Parts: sequence; structure tokens; C-alpha cells
Amino acid sequence: MEILRIEELLETLRTGGIILHPNDTVWGLACNAFNEASVERLRQIKKRPVKKPFILLASSLEMVRRYVTYIHPRLETLLQYHQR
Repeated sequence: MEILRIEELLETLRTGGIILHPNDTVWGLACNAFNEASVERLRQIKKRPVKKPFILLASSLEMVRRYVTYIHPRLETLLQYHQR
């Protein structure tokens, strides 16, 4: 049953939906960051100004490199030591 729930969440994200998920201290709203309509819908739900960015979570240093043009060498070294 739990696998079905995960698949449903993934399908919601794939199709542009918004999900509610638990974080370490609070509940969070999330969407597919690469779907502009989803991001805009999330912005409207949260009443967030256009100039205030969202957080993009990355699962690895390699993923960060795909989306960040410059990573300070000290930060890159620190991140290498904190990978799981």
C-alpha cells in the first residue's frame, strides 16, 4: 500500500500538481520545480512575491552542479565530505 502512495505522489508531481509533505519540523508544500505552471500555482497558494525565490532541494553534488553555474571551491569540498 505504501508503494502505491509514493507512486501517486510522483504522478501528482509529474502532472503538475502540488503535494503536502512532512519536513523535519513543519509540513511543506512542493511541486515540480521545472514545471512553470506548477511553480506559479505554488506561488499563488503561498502568496509569495515573484522576487522571493523558492528552495530547490538536490540529492547530490552532481545534481547541484547541473543547476548552479558556480560553486565556491570551499563549499564544494565541504559538500563532498557530507555526502551519504
